[in-house]
Amino acid sequence: MHRSVLFTPFEPWHLEAMTPREGQLPEYEVFKKTQGVYQYGEFLLTNSIYHGTVLVGGRVMASAGISELYPHIGYCWAVFSEDFLSCSLRERYKVAKEIEKQMKGTHYSRIQATCEEGFAEAEAFLRKIGMEEEGLLKKYGSEGKNHKLFSYTGE
Repeated sequence: MHRSVLFTPFEPWHLEAMTPREGQLPEYEVFKKTQGVYQYGEFLLTNSIYHGTVLVGGRVMASAGISELYPHIGYCWAVFSEDFLSCSLRERYKVAKEIEKQMKGTHYSRIQATCEEGFAEAEAFLRKIGMEEEGLLKKYGSEGKNHKLFSYTGE
């Protein structure tokens, strides 16, 4: 059975509509504890040049975007639902291709992303969208956890 995969503009409530997987964005946990998930969504919406949400079978499975770090550098962020891995390979492939298409369509000479060290699914996903691992960021996460740095330069 094929479920519909729909890409829609990101809205802050999308984060509240899913249970995110652990270890994704270091700042997510900080916002969650201090200001709330909806406020984090507003922060992402305000600071992103591209943003979108993926609905699979009508359920929020992932939200992603690209924020500007510097005029020539973007930061790719993504929040995946705990249920994302239950999506079929075809559904996950569509998500990866959409994010990759958005990265290639920007003016940035570099787009980077981080993920918690040992989060194999995130590392594999970043590679799938064309990013290359560059190194380790020690104590980068909100709880002092190490993160891996990935980048896309279009090369």
